[in-house]
Amino acid sequence: MSKRKDNASHTGTSKRDQLRQQQAQAAKAAKTKQFITLAVAGVALAALVVTILVVALRNRAEPDPSATQIAPPNASPDGYSIVANPGKAKDGAIVFDIHSDYQCPACATYEKHFGDAFRELAERGDIELRIHPRTMVGDVILGNDSSIRASVAVACADTVGKALDLHSTIFANQPLREGDGYTEDQLRNIFPEEAGIVGDDLTKFQQCYDGRQTIEWVRASEKEGWDHTIPDATKLYGNEDGYQRYEMLGIRATPTFLANGKLVTNLPDAAQNPSADAVLAVLQAATEVG
Repeated sequence: MSKRKDNASHTGTSKRDQLRQQQAQAAKAAKTKQFITLAVAGVALAALVVTILVVALRNRAEPDPSATQIAPPNASPDGYSIVANPGKAKDGAIVFDIHSDYQCPACATYEKHFGDAFRELAERGDIELRIHPRTMVGDVILGNDSSIRASVAVACADTVGKALDLHSTIFANQPLREGDGYTEDQLRNIFPEEAGIVGDDLTKFQQCYDGRQTIEWVRASEKEGWDHTIPDATKLYGNEDGYQRYEMLGIRATPTFLANGKLVTNLPDAAQNPSADAVLAVLQAATEVG
């Protein structure tokens, strides 16, 4: 009799233990399911936030549909750059093209070292200075819209004759960390005023910038730069294989400098004495190669 009671008691205990184990497993499974559900929801939410941010950035750079698209008034004859010193170049002056992106650290370094010399040569009429605002760093490398908005701003500044001033001001204020980009307040208000755009000129500039009225010109200029070839590039550098590839790929690095259409590679030679005359000598030498 005692053994039956013991067996019955043991059996009851086993069943209760099994029930508790089953309940514990069910609770654990429910928690796991809840965690997975929350994790999936979190990933989905993060993806949604990223999508919203990308769309917002893209929309921020898009033109106002009601705004008229324009080219910079001082666009070069081919239509793809801004002549920074219109009407000042002497007969026989070197046509000096600068391809630069406002988020490119190397571009800012060159502007810091040689910008004043470029400006002096332009004022003297020794060069026709042409600015090509490029957007590849933002478009391709960083995935933000600061390059294209800065380029739109410089092209709009040309409507009030201040393209070169804003060009230099933006580079002087380039963020220390690549990718931080520029705020709307900087490009619309702070930098233009620092560049000397005030009063009615500031209003005119802001209307152009707010409507992104030069964005189609900027995009066309970027495409031309991307596809541009440099004549006689292989003869110019004596590295047929390497520079054939460069010629085929177009101008896809910034900064790129051209003097009368020929690539300028030795500007650093003038770094110890970046006077206007030293820089001019480098440009003249580049035009005579080949």
